Amino acid sequence: MNRSVEENTDPRRPGGDILEGSQRDNKAVTLDMTDGVLLDKVDIALVEPEIGGELTGYLNVAMTLGGRINKTEERSKILYLFDADVAAEILTELIALASREEFGHELNALIDDRIRSLGYDGPS
Repeated sequence: MNRSVEENTDPRRPGGDILEGSQRDNKAVTLDMTDGVLLDKVDIALVEPEIGGELTGYLNVAMTLGGRINKTEERSKILYLFDADVAAEILTELIALASREEFGHELNALIDDRIRSLGYDGPS
């Protein structure tokens, strides 16, 4: 198998990869699900990182993604820390998926429900 990531030998370490295709391809994506995580938990917070005991003065998103590792009973939970640029990249890719007819209706309905459950009325 030709993998684009280093071979994973620890079943508790998540893996997997999108080998071919992108979100713009219609049913033409090839996945390597070896140790891929079946995501079922997301937690997000806005944080101001600290370096050497001093606040940095800029905000980041802290996001944990968790789920069961494919074909195992093991679970994975990883913290990701990123800036507004990466947040915009993630949102842009998801918005592009939401525009696709075969997925967009369900995704947009779920987004509307979740936004209402947060009590969010839009930007102030």
